Formats: sequence, C-alpha cells, structure tokens
Amino acid sequence: PRGAAEAAEGSPLTLDLFSGVDLRILGGASASARRLEPCAPAEWEKHLLSTDGPDTNVTAEVVAPAEADRFGCSGFGSANVTGRVVLLERGECLFSEKAHAVEAAGGVGLLIFDSREITTMRLMAQASPAEPPAVPAFLISRAEGLALRDQLLLVGGDSGGGGASELVAL
Repeated sequence: PRGAAEAAEGSPLTLDLFSGVDLRILGGASASARRLEPCAPAEWEKHLLSTDGPDTNVTAEVVAPAEADRFGCSGFGSANVTGRVVLLERGECLFSEKAHAVEAAGGVGLLIFDSREITTMRLMAQASPAEPPAVPAFLISRAEGLALRDQLLLVGGDSGGGGASELVAL
C-alpha cells in the first residue's frame, strides 16, 4: 500500500499488455463488443508482442472454412483467408501447424475453438521453438467457437465461409 504523500506525488501508471480476444459484431443498431473468455494464448505469442512496436494488435474480419475444412490441416477450401482471422476447430494437427498454414495462406490471425466442452488449457504449445508462427492465435471455448462459426457460415452461405460482419481484435 502506498502512503498518501507518495500517491500525491504521482507515480507512473503501468499497464499490462492485453492478451486475449475481443469480438466486435458490426451491424448498426445491433453492433456489440465482448471479450471471449476463457481464452488461451499461443506459446509463440511472446515473439509477437513488442512493446516498442507501433501496434501489437490485429483487427480483422473472421472467416470460417466450410465443414470439410474446419480443422485447417489440409487447406481452407474456397474460404478466402487473406488478411483475415481464421476460425478453426481443434484437432487433426498441431496448433502451430494450423498457425503456419494460416500464415502461408495470407491470414493474419487464428482462433481455434476447443473440441472439448470445457476448456482447461492455459497455453497452446508449439512443436518447434526454432520456428514460431508469425500470426497470433488463441484457443476459445467450444460453445463460443461453434456459435461464431454458425453465425459466420450463415453470413457466408454454403460457399465455404464468410464473415463480413465480424471483427476480432487479437
């Protein structure tokens, strides 16, 4: 605890870097924003955060590939991921492999929704510390992921995903 004299002198305010996912749904009067929790960051996030960089956040539209490509281990089908955050389901391949695939396809971020009803992970591991992905990634709950995926597939139709109305800040 600080004394009154010390507090009166003023002291620098220290803010922690936010690590997580904010979802903003656009749409005029129905616009909303909320933080997706629980949310587990990727182990490689430490390589992406730069306190001297102009911006450490990514804000972009979200895209969900069609059901057949929901894991993202073999590509994203007809979904255009360039410049977007990709929503994938957990499973079939490693977290870092999913992130490398998103990065190679021009995506700027990755949301992975859990395959289990209750998310207990605190950190998504990477296979090789020597080759960290260069896109931020977070694991979100299955319920949040399925709800967001359903909404995105409705917006994008049956053609393989969309997401023109959802923005995510990572």
